[in-house]
Amino acid sequence: SQLLIITFFCLLQRPFANVQQCIATLKLTYPMKDLKKARVLSYKCTTKHKKNAELFYLRGLLDTQAKKYHRANKSFKIALKIDEEVEANYHSLLQSYLLSQQSSKNYKWLIKKFVLRFHNNPGALLKFGDLFFVHAQNKTAFFYFKLLIEKKCKSPWKYFLKLGELQLISKSYDQALKFLEESLRLNPKSAFTLFCLGKTWLAKGHLQFAISYYQHAKDLGISKNLVKIIDADLKQLLQESKKN
Repeated sequence: SQLLIITFFCLLQRPFANVQQCIATLKLTYPMKDLKKARVLSYKCTTKHKKNAELFYLRGLLDTQAKKYHRANKSFKIALKIDEEVEANYHSLLQSYLLSQQSSKNYKWLIKKFVLRFHNNPGALLKFGDLFFVHAQNKTAFFYFKLLIEKKCKSPWKYFLKLGELQLISKSYDQALKFLEESLRLNPKSAFTLFCLGKTWLAKGHLQFAISYYQHAKDLGISKNLVKIIDADLKQLLQESKKN
């Protein structure tokens, strides 16, 4: 590790090192304390090697670490312009938009570009959409998942499920049921969809429906964490049913 640190500081003095040396060194900068010097190096490297997307991506990560979100935005945009095939370039650019609290109008172009590029990759599409959840951008998340359905992206049941979750969070229970039931119709073996239906019926006060969906979810097999939630809810439901 000492050799790597020495290499890093040598590169600070030799900013015109080859691309691979720059990339290798910048990848070491995340755990290092001297973020300012690391960012100086990243800008020197990208000045010399203007057509390497990975260098601009790493520069963006360092900008983000330094909470220079507008600079990060610029870095990731350049990385994306150079290479539109790399999923991380889209994710990181969206993250910089969200961290800088920009209006969704400013990055709708990015959403549409990402959907066009990855419409057959449900995992990538869901990961991108989950960033909106993390940053509590529920309206934008709703727009995004509806867009995936409109564009006939692969595995639409997953996007109906996400729409159902959003409606459940906002306490629009009838709308949640509509989306969740469509998700279940498209994929009857989704234990998580059954779990969400159980939660929705519970929220609406229909205990027997909630119990039925919960039990079905458990029968299909579901994660241990969700089983614990279901068991806690079922225990509460049984106690309430005894009172009645």
